[in-house]
Amino acid sequence: MNTRFQAPIFALLVSVLFAVSCATVPKQELAGRAHPSLEIYQISSMADVEKWIVPDTLILLDLDNTLFEAKKGNMKAHANWFHDLLKKYPTERQKILQHHRAAIKTAEYQPVESITPELIKDWQNRGIAVMALTSRNMVLVEATLRQVKSVGVDFSLTSPRRKEKSRYFQQGILFANNQFPKGEALTAYLKETGFVPKRIILVDDLLPNLESVCKSTGAIGLFYPLVDDKRPTEWDEKEVERSWLEQ
Repeated sequence: MNTRFQAPIFALLVSVLFAVSCATVPKQELAGRAHPSLEIYQISSMADVEKWIVPDTLILLDLDNTLFEAKKGNMKAHANWFHDLLKKYPTERQKILQHHRAAIKTAEYQPVESITPELIKDWQNRGIAVMALTSRNMVLVEATLRQVKSVGVDFSLTSPRRKEKSRYFQQGILFANNQFPKGEALTAYLKETGFVPKRIILVDDLLPNLESVCKSTGAIGLFYPLVDDKRPTEWDEKEVERSWLEQ
């Protein structure tokens, strides 16, 4: 083989492998491995997380549409309300965000799956490190802590401890944002705690969040679109539009 072409071919192979490393693939292929990968797997229930747990695992859960969702009657506080309107009225982002945050502060929430709080307690009782990783703005800290408690979850029980207090980490919940994506936020947090898990698992309903953490930390990403899957039967898009036009 002509050596002039070896380097370009090798570079091409590396780029192809990296491009597919975060692709969604069947979860069965990963179950039982001892090391994290850059792959993302789709799950249909929070109970499926168990298949990826090994000793010294860190489990991270997103909040909105993963741990919980706004109850009926709290439409403006639901993540779907925000995302639906933002797609239709992108130039109205700040106004939509203002209404959404105001609704979140007083809304009541329920677990996406009724089994989730008990699953979290079981993992914690087994000594597994469990925490939350959210993109909620810091102005929602008080409401977030109240809502997590209301669904029967306490992330502070087994989350890795920071050496110093930080307003970005409250009661086992790490707050990220658009300027500090989840991957960067988690990387900084792990460095500060000195915690080095054998495996990191992130459960999230948004693929960009999974990709951010997957690429930054080598975590296993579990894509959990259950709320979106229920959309045809449980979500009223016309009512979302009406609620906005009647502002």
